[in-house]
Amino acid sequence: VVVIPFNKEFSQIKADTFLNEIVVKLFKPSCVIVGYDHHFGFQREGSPKFLTQYGKEYGFDVDVVDPITDENVIISSTHIRGL
Repeated sequence: VVVIPFNKEFSQIKADTFLNEIVVKLFKPSCVIVGYDHHFGFQREGSPKFLTQYGKEYGFDVDVVDPITDENVIISSTHIRGL
């Protein structure tokens, strides 16, 4: 378990810095699994496409999970909280 305080400095980390300094350096992943709408890094610059390209460069796979729907409604935490 890694605990990183979410403060102003951490909130402004660019996506590539987060991947390099946190994900790759600390966890050395062989695969990262994210949702189709996952974004990370300052101003949400990291996307599934960004992560996939980064993974190819740094040697890990990326699996992007497609949305799950029920009667054409995307099941999400936001949707579930609204029930």
